[in-house]
Amino acid sequence: MREGWEIRSLVEMGHASLGKMLDKNKNRGVLKRYLRNLNVRWFNFDKSDMLEMRFEEGERERYTARKGDLLVCEGGYPGRAAIWSDEEPVYFQKAIHRVRFNEPERAKWVLYYLHLCDIDGSLPSHFTGSGIQHFTGEALKRFRVPFPPLAEQRRVVAILDEAFAGLAIATANAERNLENARELNQSLASSILTPHADWVTSTLAQIVAADCTLSYGIVQPGEDFPGGLPIVRPVDLTRPVVDRNGLKLIDPALAKSYDRTRLKGGELLLCVRGSTGTISIAPHELLGANVTRGIVPIRFDERLVDTQFGYHLMKAPGIQNQIREKTYGTALMQINIADLRKVRVSLPPVWKQRELGQRLEAVANDTATLDTAYASRISEIQALKQSILHKAFSGGLSAKATTPVVPFPSRTSTDPNLDTAMVLALAYQRHKFHRRERTFAHTKQQKILHLVEAGADHPLGRQAIRDAAGPNDFLHMRAAEGWAEANQYFRVSRLEAGNYQFQPMAKFEKLLNLASSIEPTIRKKIEQVIDLFVPMSTRQAEVFATIYAAWNNLLLEGKTPTDEEIVRAAREDWHIKKLEIPRPVFFEGLQQVRQSAYNPKGTGRYVPPPAQAQLPL
Repeated sequence: MREGWEIRSLVEMGHASLGKMLDKNKNRGVLKRYLRNLNVRWFNFDKSDMLEMRFEEGERERYTARKGDLLVCEGGYPGRAAIWSDEEPVYFQKAIHRVRFNEPERAKWVLYYLHLCDIDGSLPSHFTGSGIQHFTGEALKRFRVPFPPLAEQRRVVAILDEAFAGLAIATANAERNLENARELNQSLASSILTPHADWVTSTLAQIVAADCTLSYGIVQPGEDFPGGLPIVRPVDLTRPVVDRNGLKLIDPALAKSYDRTRLKGGELLLCVRGSTGTISIAPHELLGANVTRGIVPIRFDERLVDTQFGYHLMKAPGIQNQIREKTYGTALMQINIADLRKVRVSLPPVWKQRELGQRLEAVANDTATLDTAYASRISEIQALKQSILHKAFSGGLSAKATTPVVPFPSRTSTDPNLDTAMVLALAYQRHKFHRRERTFAHTKQQKILHLVEAGADHPLGRQAIRDAAGPNDFLHMRAAEGWAEANQYFRVSRLEAGNYQFQPMAKFEKLLNLASSIEPTIRKKIEQVIDLFVPMSTRQAEVFATIYAAWNNLLLEGKTPTDEEIVRAAREDWHIKKLEIPRPVFFEGLQQVRQSAYNPKGTGRYVPPPAQAQLPL
């Protein structure tokens, strides 16, 4: 802690009061909306589900939070805090503390310190209770905070506000991108599983193997038995394939009357009690193991069902919705075996199932890769928050540290966020000059970035995959967009129609000035790529860039492709959504590529399918 700082308790800086206990039977007083601990989020409030209760005249001020008051959860989410910023006061219920400071500016400083203690894990040391923990009023009053002089405090809080605003945007972008990616993959999986004329509908009982009875497992598995028989429980269905390590071991004698659920390996294990519908695959190393009452093993008739296809089909909304409709109970949700056996399943021929199963597996792998990548990025943001806060409360933020924090570190020797943002800014400017800015949405932005790298030889750090709209590195572009928005250059907002709109912000001209520093020869190449795309529609840009990337892939594979092979690679072999575009459109696009200055030479980066892509973290 720096010289001139002091450690003070909150009682020395103001006063705290606890909220009002809810009295549902009380009819006196005025009915007012009030905050519960459920409404408190870090730094803000969820006002969507606020309730009402009665407050008498004499008690209103005691249970009222005014603008600038710090509200801290006592129970439920102990220590979580936010500052009430509305001009209109609000009432608050018991389980919330109100802290009103003698100097209101102190509230934000204490809020950031509470958040640091929550992130680094030191906050629970102030709680009481062995089961449900509470941050009591007495504990809050004793809570000690390092305070710098007020002028220093104002300066550091300003830095934190600016930094956390950028980090909030980065977190929101990461979460939104993950949601969009999941929706896209779910839509793709649903399209693969849409029944066709040659599909046959059966019940689940009609498509399982002759020795699969669709039965419950062991009702009373007993205590752990060293060296005993592995048994799978619903809590073990957390991965696509069950992990043998950590499984409970039981006395083998308890499984003697449960041969009908003895595992052979390769079965689907369906949860029928608790989280009904959860499903995993039993690995072959579980040969001879068994399951508990909450699981039904499913072994398909191999003549009717390919297991990989069956796994993805059982996880799809069509069957999951049927399971959900038949699930009953209050304390314990479950589905009857009789109802499970009647679940209806639509199947294509087995040879087609094998092909579709591989495509569904690729979609699942893509989703898992994106989950891991985004979870890693969100974790990085949390670590960055903690680092910034530690510096703030140890006096480590210098007066120079007033620029927004870049949410993601660079992945190349230059800054890919800045490089990408400059290209997008130049592209928007030239589209606007030609009154074509309405066509400058995500699809065209991605295609311009791809040709800038491949055709203008200007690396941006992208690792594109074969996406529905062509070569795409969604993570890379959204990271650059989040960085640009944090620095007030531009934002890309999603409209109600689902499209994206590029919007310059306060410092957009500064970004254009930065772009003027690009080496003139390279900048000319970039502008030539942009000018190629300006007159194109969204579909024309999609087809052009996809043909370019598919053709380049074929050259990298050592082929001398014909027009037919290029179109097949760009349409049938690229992504299922490409089949929605007629083949003649791709032949027209191929001629446009041939007539341009951007005939691929096999020097660009290979664009793999999603399942083969290695996304950078």
